[in-house]
Amino acid sequence: MPRSSFEKVNRNPQTVQPLLYANEELRTFIHAHQPDVIVLQHWRLAHFLPDTLDIPLVIDFHGPLLIEIQFQENPILERLKCEKIQALQKADFFTCAGVKQKFYFLPWLMLAGFDLRQPIIEVIPVSLDPQLPQHISQGETTFVYGGLFLPWQDPVLGLTTLVECLDRQTRES
Repeated sequence: MPRSSFEKVNRNPQTVQPLLYANEELRTFIHAHQPDVIVLQHWRLAHFLPDTLDIPLVIDFHGPLLIEIQFQENPILERLKCEKIQALQKADFFTCAGVKQKFYFLPWLMLAGFDLRQPIIEVIPVSLDPQLPQHISQGETTFVYGGLFLPWQDPVLGLTTLVECLDRQTRES
């Protein structure tokens, strides 16, 4: 886990220090731990790795960063396009959370030089522990919208439709 992420949550990194790394020290961290496979949660981390590795590298595509950057009108978009292709060229295999995501990432893999006729990317859905605690209703129904508002995912229509349906149901009861 990146040390910077952990320090934002926990003030005592000593308990898990051997499992933390700084991006700039990723090569040293990998060399010290000698993993059988490297799985990066984001393609940008590949920037910190050499162009060739003796260890298989898997990149897990989690989200469409470049779409996010474009909607944010961030001037680093053009630079990130090139960086993304260079990062993908370092990997041996890819995963993503859904079929629609896979279709988004396929052209990027082609631009990076991969033969899409080969099994180069697989969908691994985000999963939950099957032993989740049972929800016990406390009476009144409560709706919670979680996450954050992203420019290309406007939840307003769904949320206002929910409110309208609940209001209509209340009036009819």
